[in-house]
Amino acid sequence: GGGESSQSCSNQQDVSEFTHKLLDWLEEAFNIRAVNDKSKYCDIVKNENNDESEPMDSESEKMDKEKETTHEDKMPTSSSTSHEVDVNQMYSLFYGKVEIDGRNQGIEFSRKEQFGQWPLQVNGFKHIHDSLEASTAFQAIDSGVGGAAPSGQERWFTLLPPVLFLELSRFQFNTSKGVAEKINNTLEFPQEIFLDRYLEINKTVVRKKREEVKRLMQKRESQKAAGLLSEVRVRGGRV
Repeated sequence: GGGESSQSCSNQQDVSEFTHKLLDWLEEAFNIRAVNDKSKYCDIVKNENNDESEPMDSESEKMDKEKETTHEDKMPTSSSTSHEVDVNQMYSLFYGKVEIDGRNQGIEFSRKEQFGQWPLQVNGFKHIHDSLEASTAFQAIDSGVGGAAPSGQERWFTLLPPVLFLELSRFQFNTSKGVAEKINNTLEFPQEIFLDRYLEINKTVVRKKREEVKRLMQKRESQKAAGLLSEVRVRGGRV
């Protein structure tokens, strides 16, 4: 016992790894409970169907049939109870769904996936919305084939859970040193985070906004470049 406890204490894990394992344990526990509840319900139904009754006259049989009909109306059917038992509470609390739209070698595709934790990159970002935007907006895919329309994909949330885990990726592999290094950059975030701009139902409006922001940023960069060139020419003339 002592060797196992000392080994588990020495095995250090970050928050995201611990959360992954915790959710897996809870999901497994709910699955075991669902199987046991379903087995108990099947035994109850089996016992009720196997009950033997004594012969009765027509009047008493009529009264008992009326009671039985009322009782059956209140009891849930086997299919509905089975569905309720099979529902894992972990999915409704911590799991969401995302739609991935994209184009690969000129062929458009769309698929939906389920996620438990949403990964966010820390390196290169100062605010959480910058990282969220990068994780959902259009990302180019290297398909190895050139063309007018670049290959890439974008992600849109179709279902957000009541409890959303944002997993911050604070490790990157240093190819020169051959080791993983931790990123200690600060990622700012407000107390309230609105995710409506990343929802699939708003993607038409958001796409237009992103194109508008892209044009404005390009215009700003061109103006900054023009201003820098003018400054260099003035200084050159003075010299």
